[in-house]
Amino acid sequence: MNKFNCPYCNEKSVSFFRKLALSPIVSHNCNNCNEPICVPFKALLLILPSLLIILILPTFIDHYTVVIGLFIFDLILTSYFYNKYVPLIKAK
Repeated sequence: MNKFNCPYCNEKSVSFFRKLALSPIVSHNCNNCNEPICVPFKALLLILPSLLIILILPTFIDHYTVVIGLFIFDLILTSYFYNKYVPLIKAK
């Protein structure tokens, strides 16, 4: 799985799924240098459209299988963009 560089030691030590679990509030210590890292608050803006789709879409679509399929597609797409465009930063 892809690993991402730590902002402190610049080593590839953060996994794909670990980065998905990070938020501006939840930090994680680097496996290499043991320094705390997180993501910036602008990362929450990337999740906002996904939440709107999840909350609004079921009111317009009657078939639950279509809603579940779109939910899974939305989850995969959001995970991809989150890992591609949200940088890791030093936790304060």
